Amino acid sequence: MGASKILLILVVLISVVSAFMAIPELAAIAGIVGLIYGVIAVEDDRRVYFLVMAVALATGAGALGGIPVAGEYLTSMLTTLSAFASAGAIGVIGKGIADRLM
Repeated sequence: MGASKILLILVVLISVVSAFMAIPELAAIAGIVGLIYGVIAVEDDRRVYFLVMAVALATGAGALGGIPVAGEYLTSMLTTLSAFASAGAIGVIGKGIADRLM
């Protein structure tokens, strides 16, 4: 199991746990882990896919909020995943710029 799989499992686990309990400094954790994931785990041929996914998550994170009982938790999970993906998108963009400069 490589570093990218471990980071992905960590991202999903943190997103699920954050829906049910408060995690101190969640924004900082999402920023750092997401940025690292975007730099080391997103392959060159998957950059556009990842960027589109980040935009879709940011746009639709609250779409399930109207579901009774579960909507609040699903929205929280998707919002946290969106934070990770947005930070990862910054990493992907930075890596793309660095690749063009080299």
